[in-house]
Amino acid sequence: MTRSLKVSAIGKYPFITINQEQIDFEELLIGKSCTKEITITNSSPVPTSFKISRTSDDGKDQSINLSHDSANLQPNTSFTVVVTYTP
Repeated sequence: MTRSLKVSAIGKYPFITINQEQIDFEELLIGKSCTKEITITNSSPVPTSFKISRTSDDGKDQSINLSHDSANLQPNTSFTVVVTYTP
C-alpha cells in the first residue's frame, strides 16, 4: 500500500530543497516500525517556512508520524524531519 505526503513551502524566493524525492520503508511487518529522516534546506537569502500535509487522507490513518509538520527556516539553514512508519 502506498502512503503519500506532500511538502510545500511559501517564501519570497523558491530555494527550498528536500534531500530525497521518495522514502521507501520497503516491506514492514504489522506492529513493527521504521524511521527515516528527510532534510529540508533553505538556500535563499531570506527566511521562509514549510508545511508537510497528507494527501488524500481522511484523518483515520495514523501509520505515518512526523517529528515536525511545519517550521520556519532561516536563510541558508537546514531542518531535519523524522518520519516514522508503523503499519
